[in-house]
Amino acid sequence: MSKLTQVVLAACILLGTAVSFAAPSAKMNSKLQWQAEITMNLNQVKYQQDNDNAFASTIKKAQAKGANIGVRDGNIILSGTQDIDNLRNILFDGSNIDSINFLGGPVTMTVNLADSADFTLKLQALMTAGYTWSVDSENSDYSQDGDAVYENHNRGIGTPTTQVIKIKHSKSSTSNVVKLKYQRPFDKTEPVRTKLELWVPRGLRTLELTDPKPVKSIKSKSSQNVKDDAPPITLPALKSFPAAYDSRSSGIVPAVRNQGSCGSCWAFGTVGVMEIAVAKSGNSMADLSEQFLVSCNRDNWSCNGGLTASKYHYNTLGLSQTGLGAVLESSKPYTATNGSCSIAYPHSHVASSWQFITGSEWTMPTNDQIKAAIMTYGAVTAGVCAGVSGFLNYTGGVYNPTSNGCGGSTDHQIVLVGWNDATQSWILRNSWGSSWGESGYMRIHYDPSGTSSRVGEGASWIAVAGNANNSPDLMITSITSAANVPLGGSTTVTAVVKNQGSVSAAASRIGFYLSTDSMLTQTDITIGSACDVPALGAGQTFTCSDVAVNIPATVTTGEYYMGAYADDTSVVAESNENNNGLAASNAIMVGTIVDTQLTSGVTIDNQSVSLNGWKYYYIDVPEGATNLTLVTTNATSDVDIYTQVGAKPTLNSSVCSPYLSSGNESCSQANPTAGRWWLGVYGYEAGSFSVTGTIVTSPTADTQLTNGVTINWESVALDGWKYYYIDVPEGATNLTLVTTNATGDVDIYTQVGSKPTLDSYVCSPYLSSGNESCSQANPTAGRWWLGVHGYEASSYSVTAIAAISTSDVNLTSGVTVNNESVLYSSWRYYYIDVPAGAESLILTTTNATGDVDIYTQVGAKPTLNSYVCSPYLSSGNESCTQANPTAGRWWLGVRGYEAGNYSVTGTIVMASVDTELVDDVAINGESVAYNSWRYYYIDIPAGATSLTLSSTNATGDVDIYTQVGSKPTLDSYVCRPYLSSGNEACSQANPTTGRWWLGVHGYEGGSYSVTGDIGSRVDQTIGPIIFSPNLLAVGGTTTINATASSGLPVTFNSITSSICSVNNNTVAGISVGSCGIVATQNGNANYNPAQIQTGYIAVTSATNYTVTPRVNGRGGSISPNSVQTVARGSA
Repeated sequence: MSKLTQVVLAACILLGTAVSFAAPSAKMNSKLQWQAEITMNLNQVKYQQDNDNAFASTIKKAQAKGANIGVRDGNIILSGTQDIDNLRNILFDGSNIDSINFLGGPVTMTVNLADSADFTLKLQALMTAGYTWSVDSENSDYSQDGDAVYENHNRGIGTPTTQVIKIKHSKSSTSNVVKLKYQRPFDKTEPVRTKLELWVPRGLRTLELTDPKPVKSIKSKSSQNVKDDAPPITLPALKSFPAAYDSRSSGIVPAVRNQGSCGSCWAFGTVGVMEIAVAKSGNSMADLSEQFLVSCNRDNWSCNGGLTASKYHYNTLGLSQTGLGAVLESSKPYTATNGSCSIAYPHSHVASSWQFITGSEWTMPTNDQIKAAIMTYGAVTAGVCAGVSGFLNYTGGVYNPTSNGCGGSTDHQIVLVGWNDATQSWILRNSWGSSWGESGYMRIHYDPSGTSSRVGEGASWIAVAGNANNSPDLMITSITSAANVPLGGSTTVTAVVKNQGSVSAAASRIGFYLSTDSMLTQTDITIGSACDVPALGAGQTFTCSDVAVNIPATVTTGEYYMGAYADDTSVVAESNENNNGLAASNAIMVGTIVDTQLTSGVTIDNQSVSLNGWKYYYIDVPEGATNLTLVTTNATSDVDIYTQVGAKPTLNSSVCSPYLSSGNESCSQANPTAGRWWLGVYGYEAGSFSVTGTIVTSPTADTQLTNGVTINWESVALDGWKYYYIDVPEGATNLTLVTTNATGDVDIYTQVGSKPTLDSYVCSPYLSSGNESCSQANPTAGRWWLGVHGYEASSYSVTAIAAISTSDVNLTSGVTVNNESVLYSSWRYYYIDVPAGAESLILTTTNATGDVDIYTQVGAKPTLNSYVCSPYLSSGNESCTQANPTAGRWWLGVRGYEAGNYSVTGTIVMASVDTELVDDVAINGESVAYNSWRYYYIDIPAGATSLTLSSTNATGDVDIYTQVGSKPTLDSYVCRPYLSSGNEACSQANPTTGRWWLGVHGYEGGSYSVTGDIGSRVDQTIGPIIFSPNLLAVGGTTTINATASSGLPVTFNSITSSICSVNNNTVAGISVGSCGIVATQNGNANYNPAQIQTGYIAVTSATNYTVTPRVNGRGGSISPNSVQTVARGSA
């Protein structure tokens, strides 16, 4: 099957175009009725064969946007009534899908207009593939008004352009229909692939059917200018060139190819010279694959355009590939689509060298340089300006345009195979099939000055080692290793070396390297041991398998490329010494880098990514968010951003990718889906950058501003408002309202007494930066409003500063003065009088909300040029320590590098002696200088149960250390909390008797209080044992009680167990005799054990008495009874 036939059968192309309609009014939301029928023919089979779900995914997306989906005769039908934005998303999803694409081949379009007014059509066209739009005047009520105009030529090969067609109504017609065709004028038999019909609402005068995010330029990596350049061409002597030359006569030029509806001329030009070089070298003619370059390149080159891709035939691995070089057409047939590249293909031919003649893709060689390259290598591939009607409609003769129609550049890639001085023309081989021009060829006039067609721009040649080569040529054809290796770790590498020369190569060695980019040199980081390679015959290969290599622990964590270098010790004389090195196609991670979470409105600086590497960031978007903006700024090179929701983006799967050449890129998503959004930063070039994610939510309540306090992470949507207010007191001398850190263009408006509007305000700078400031001298007392309007969606910080006259402040040592503030570029002054003998002076600011700077001076106020100390940090929390300060008045000046609030402290540290601590008595107002010591001691008596030594009320980070018997040090101590607050405590249970030391060390200078607390136990006693009743007989009981002075419970025991027994507080008589009871209390942490208390009671026999009391002093008796009723002695 020929390539042309394949194009016809599988004609689908993605240009990423979108539908938009422009009317005279600035904003319009008119709805359109529309229907599109897309011929699928073999595309569905193709996608089943490729196991690609792109078709089903695209249908689902179209349905989600409200399109009606149907099928008729195997073709897909899309229709609906949508506004312009939704129609854009339906027809041109922008997701790089081949299966549904408006300009995937010939198109017929019918536009039904609401009236007969003149109309303008702006239609995207791929003229570099031979396609243009024309009015079908025979079937239309309109005719074309003048010639079409071509605009928006983009720098790059194969990129689309915009064709502007003005139409006017035919007065003889009563209907308002215009029909257009998109086709190749030289091949009108190609079947129509897409039919689109639109019903345009009244009032529109322009229909624009172009890419809303056009390719601004096709970018080339730094490696595009080949690092291992081959030797320069040796030009034959002038006048030695033949007057005419044609490589076709040598039988080395294959048949003309046909790129179809894909902007892949860059791939056809690259393959064209490679095929000729293969034949030129004495090898058999080869049919090589252009689709391999379109689908497997790593540069995002596609049917949207690309550049010379010879590096993929030479020393650069394509996507998913394990070997270098070109692929046969039979292995990867041409489909005129972007296609996919998920498997490794066999590689039939590898270039031995290639080079741009001038070293650049964008410069013009001389005629003699081009002729020398054609004679030496058989052909060159080069650029030409083809996006003009003269080139498109060429049928024969010498094409000689008078001017350049491509903006002074080129847009199409071709092959030059010869010349003819008689007609001053090159023989140009095109890729539009044999029906164009002179059987696919053109004779085009020389243009060495580059002022007309610029034919020859960026000309390059390529060479393939062949039968005429009588030297060996060693090169690495593949290298594989693990994807992740820890710092200082080891892994294994496998490399394949091939002798692609025509004679044997002596034994050699392979060296292994670690490179920060994909272009390997012997100056990169050496790793592991070399691998010995035996002598190799012509065409033979050798595999060094699982060679152990070690990653130095000193390399920086990040992405690197594993590389191998053939003939590392240069023992083999080769035909090409510049193709020995190869880096793996995919970067490996050395060390561990985790994905980074973004906080809305917070910029992360100093990020970096390697060439071809990725860095990933994520942000969780809540329900109800109205906008999400993900941006890179401060980029040092060309990095590209890709966004996706729910999964990490890839080069082929993203919601947004601006694909600019600057590295500073932005993606905004209106009403983003709630969930995790990912930002992938891809290293088109290695570089550093900053990254910011900003979520804009539904309008919130108005925000009150605090004087001098910056509110960060604010955001506003496009054309939205955020309001802030501050109440200004009487006597204020100035009010400043500012926005800073803006990621986009926001504008501020101020007003007093009511909210500002676009038409009612006191101040509005209306700058383009988003960082704006309004200052009002002697502002009216009352409520002042700040309105932030989103000229663009953006995040920002907002600050209000009200200035009130202040005087110099006298500082007291160790006492912090809070709630101080200073305006931008203003000063506040403080002073402290230092006595003679001071050990140090510490002056600090803390709790700073903005970047304020401190300056110190003795005897006079400091200035920017006269000071003793100024840390000049960016945090606003600064400290100056002066050892042995001069006695006298010391000044602290606080200057607002930014406006801010802060606290200020001055601490005088006097030369100290060791200080005795009194139990439980705090010593206040102590201080210690940075990296200095203060010592305290306390004598611990015997019997102490605990000791607590503590520092409190600390103004800085001081650390306490304890020791017994000697002063503590940083290395010798019993206890060291080592906290960051300065308020610390050490507790010791049952401390050793003797002198305990407390050392206070100044991790920072600061003041504090210190306390020592000794815990000990006191004595206690037990009172007499009370018996109730005081009479106990055998078999009887009595109750006992005794009280400890501590109030703790007392325990009772019998010491005459044969006479009596005790159960808690009850004593029982056992036998006649003296009952002895002891009371004990064993003490606790606060009380010592009490001395034992002893009590006795007589136990009598079990005889009871009846007592008859006396009456008036007479009578009374005691009679024995069987029951005891009265205690003895009560009668």
